[in-house]
Amino acid sequence: MLLHGIMSSIAEFYSQNLSSEIIKGTSKKAQRGTYPGMAPVGYLNRQDLSGGNQLRWIEIDPERAGHMTSAFESYATGDYSLRQLAEALEARGLKARSTPKRLAKPIEAKHLQRMLRNRFYIGEFTWGGALYQGSHEPLVSEEIFAKVQSMLESKALAGERTRKHEHYLKGTLACGRCGQRMIYSKNTGRHGGVYEYFACLGRHSKLNACDLPYVWISEIEDHIERYYRTIKLDVDITTTLYGHLMKAAKRRTEKARQMVDDQRRRILALETERRSLLKAHLAGAVPIDLLQEEQNRISTELANAGALMANAEVHWEYLEKNLDRALAFASNLGDAYAMASPQVRRNLNQSMFEEIAIEVDGSIVHAPMQQPFAAFHDEGFRGWIMDGAKTNPSPLPDRGSNEALLVEVRGFEPLTPCMPCKCSAS
Repeated sequence: MLLHGIMSSIAEFYSQNLSSEIIKGTSKKAQRGTYPGMAPVGYLNRQDLSGGNQLRWIEIDPERAGHMTSAFESYATGDYSLRQLAEALEARGLKARSTPKRLAKPIEAKHLQRMLRNRFYIGEFTWGGALYQGSHEPLVSEEIFAKVQSMLESKALAGERTRKHEHYLKGTLACGRCGQRMIYSKNTGRHGGVYEYFACLGRHSKLNACDLPYVWISEIEDHIERYYRTIKLDVDITTTLYGHLMKAAKRRTEKARQMVDDQRRRILALETERRSLLKAHLAGAVPIDLLQEEQNRISTELANAGALMANAEVHWEYLEKNLDRALAFASNLGDAYAMASPQVRRNLNQSMFEEIAIEVDGSIVHAPMQQPFAAFHDEGFRGWIMDGAKTNPSPLPDRGSNEALLVEVRGFEPLTPCMPCKCSAS
């Protein structure tokens, strides 16, 4: 019995000592910036044990990294629910890595949320309750990551739901007689025919005495297409606007440079603070709960500073190209709308108009524009713009093109390297 007790004590001591050594080893590894665990999707664990070496590191997975970057960028737009994003990634061919106990399979929505919250993708990781700066290459910018976290929080508060828009004109049309919203209806007749129309909510729900009959969708669509061809901007107006806008942008350049310098200094100070905080924790001067609180604060401030710096920087080649595209788009709205997909048409209508009020034949009674489009079509504003051109001419007086459509039908947002071609639904 005595011998058994001695052997048990030795085994317990050995186990505790081994555990302590493992924790010590993984902590030192984390301090060097190497994540001690299994890398998430988009990365690969690598090792080199040749010649007595024990080198281990994490590198980008060329097969999956692009999919993960796209996942963050797509979710940041607000156009996807977690389920829709999971389906889109599956369609692209993304699967989790296989293991000896598990085959490779598509990523489920419930796992995707955890992945979108993982700071590993911006070059950081948590180990032992502390946040470390990793030595691996980030797949996502801090700005995009911050947008994704904000989107996850807002959808968690509201309760994420997939909204189905059966028709792109829903939410845009109003009754031309009583002003109530028009509701969409799709019915199947006795002989299998499908009938689509809009009905006045006031009459349908007996909210008032409105007598507007049902309006066929095909007639509404035809009138709206024709209306878009009447609201294009003239070449003289777009040319002059181009000059005014470029000059205004150049006046803001100096302020933008100062903003970039300020935020760059702020980021350097926050990075120094974060490193000092971690050293203090490792030395036993800062408890883990305070460390986590301060690291969260610093991460939020870094994301805000990065976003401000990105918004302040002026990339003239993008600005000039996108401004040219936007004004060319405004000069050819009729062609653009006719070629657009239903989703893009929806975005155009909701961006351009406060509402579109219709009559029984689908004709437009009135369609008040939203700003800034209302100003562009106001005669007083047009006159002011053209009068200003006499003393402040456009830097490109001979601008113009014989092309009918210079911009792709994607929406009004300028494309950037971090935005997918998908149009925003907001």
